[in-house]
Amino acid sequence: MASLCGSDPRLRLHGDRTGILWHLSRCTDENRVISAISVAEQAIDSAQEAFRVTDAQLQAGTATATDLLEAQPALTQARLNHLRAQCELAIARASLRRSLGR
Repeated sequence: MASLCGSDPRLRLHGDRTGILWHLSRCTDENRVISAISVAEQAIDSAQEAFRVTDAQLQAGTATATDLLEAQPALTQARLNHLRAQCELAIARASLRRSLGR
């Protein structure tokens, strides 16, 4: 993902300390959300694997349908968290663009 932080000369040339700190906080928000997206992607991978293993156990007769039904909400929640993080990134980037006058 391309970052908007540090790519605009106005961030480097802006003489107002408050303005620089405000822009820096926007970049920090963007970086925090990018990290959250990475964590959410790992959680999806983990939940998909847990669901796959539980499904295989169900087919082998070593798990119950209830076990599979319990794995499904974890996968759904992981996907929801990923979508939420993507929305937060879009908001952080829009806020940064607005602060830069784009």
